[in-house]
Amino acid sequence: MAWDVPPKPEYVNVGQQAAEAEGSENNTDKYIADVVDKLAANPRANQSPGVAMRDVETPGPIAQLSVPLNWEFTISDAASQVPHGYHYKFNPPRQTDVKMVAYHRGAPLNPSDGQFFHQLLSDNANLKVPKLLYSEQWENDAGYVSDSKRQQQVKETMRKLSAAMGVNGPGDNQFTNSHKAPDSNAPVFHVEKVELRNLKGKTVMEVEGYLTDPIDGKPQKYFKGTFMEQPTERGVEVHEFMLHSTNKVAFTGYKSAYSKALESAVWR
Repeated sequence: MAWDVPPKPEYVNVGQQAAEAEGSENNTDKYIADVVDKLAANPRANQSPGVAMRDVETPGPIAQLSVPLNWEFTISDAASQVPHGYHYKFNPPRQTDVKMVAYHRGAPLNPSDGQFFHQLLSDNANLKVPKLLYSEQWENDAGYVSDSKRQQQVKETMRKLSAAMGVNGPGDNQFTNSHKAPDSNAPVFHVEKVELRNLKGKTVMEVEGYLTDPIDGKPQKYFKGTFMEQPTERGVEVHEFMLHSTNKVAFTGYKSAYSKALESAVWR
């Protein structure tokens, strides 16, 4: 299932990617080659309790973050096909069903969607505690279930955030798409939680849920992603850092590594 990237991306060895990028005039290719060189030359291993970390530069609003030293690092060749886009993948050794991904789809939001996302984050600057926009647990709360106005407000907020989440991914969900599996037009994602939170001084949006099986609508891939804005001359861009896995146990087990990577982030 697509995640707002060109179809059938092929993952290549980073050394091969750097060699192919050499001499290219494409800015994204040049950046990728620079990242590969710096990553290979980085002598520093930051120590977390029991886990050696290494710093990785990314071209988005996060200039640098730390990932486990022994995790494999690849770059999708799709990144070089989309101006301004990138798709960096990290996974535990020999465990390709678990991925942490730094990603930008390569295009800004349209003006109205960009303004809504920007205003939502701006209106909730300097959060002391996370602010829930939706939790699936609310569906078991009598107050929420009986409050049609509140339910409509949540649905409208999710609709306005669809583009920021990605219309071919988390933005195509039970709030924005009323079709049901096995209908081929059923939503590709099921939202379990959406919240705003403070990440080292900046407000970001965090989404948790799962990619759905098109036949029965059950979980196919578990997902947790952080969505960050970056205003540019072209408009508001959304950059993502996510964790996903087809294995629920593995997904749950690596949430702490994902959180540590986020908390290591250095804003540009």
